[in-house]
Amino acid sequence: MHAMLVTLLYDKEFRITHMEMIKGIKGLGYHDELVVPIIENTAHEADLKESMDQAIKAYPKATAVLVRRHGVYIWGYLKKPAHAHHRAHAHAPPHAPPHKLLTERVCALQ
Repeated sequence: MHAMLVTLLYDKEFRITHMEMIKGIKGLGYHDELVVPIIENTAHEADLKESMDQAIKAYPKATAVLVRRHGVYIWGYLKKPAHAHHRAHAHAPPHAPPHKLLTERVCALQ
């Protein structure tokens, strides 16, 4: 719910710093700025591919993309980092299940 609300408050990207949860994103710390791109939603999930690809290319350090009026897609190279990124982005407890992995992103990074 929080991710969806963020997409209503911000236009093209969400920026945040000085938050404890940022330490859960590889390469970032408390004083760093986390930038998460926001893309427009579509009627069908498969139709997000083009705008998702553009966001990933425009924000190569991102580990998530917010989808307006929908939520967030979070990824990592492997299941464990993806789960850690999910906890950091969602500020979720350690036992929370990981969000969907974007296999296109995982494959592109290998």
